Amino acid sequence: YEDRFDGVLLSHEVEFEGDNEDGQDRKVDGDGKRVIKAKILDGLVPYFGVPVTANMLLFSPQPEMILEGKVEMLGKESIHAIVLGVFSAAIMADDIPEMFKFKRRGHGGKFISQSDKRHVIKKGSMIRFSVKR
Repeated sequence: YEDRFDGVLLSHEVEFEGDNEDGQDRKVDGDGKRVIKAKILDGLVPYFGVPVTANMLLFSPQPEMILEGKVEMLGKESIHAIVLGVFSAAIMADDIPEMFKFKRRGHGGKFISQSDKRHVIKKGSMIRFSVKR
C-alpha cells in the first residue's frame, strides 16, 4: 500500500528521457540511447535527483465496488479470500448472508446455502463481494 497514491502500486514502466539543458553532447550506449546521469543535490548529500516519468496502475477499491476473489480460509465467523492473486480480503460473519450456515467438515469447513444445497462456499471457491470499508 502506498499512502501517496491512496492505493497499491501494481506495476510500473521504466523509461529514461532527458533533455540537453546545458547544450553538451550526451554519451550514447550500444543501442543508441542517450545515457543520463543523476545530479547530486546540494545540501542533501548523499541524495541525488533523477528525472522520472511514471505510468502506474493502482489498486484502491472504493465502497460498493464489486470484487472477485478466491477463498483461502473459512471459519464460523469469517471468509478469507485473495483478490487479484495478491490482496487479502476478509468477510466477517455480520456481512455473510444469513441463508448460509457454516458446517465444519474435515479441514476448514464450508458455508452451505439453506435454500439451495448445491450453493456452497468452500476453500478454492471464487466469490464476488462488494467493498464495505
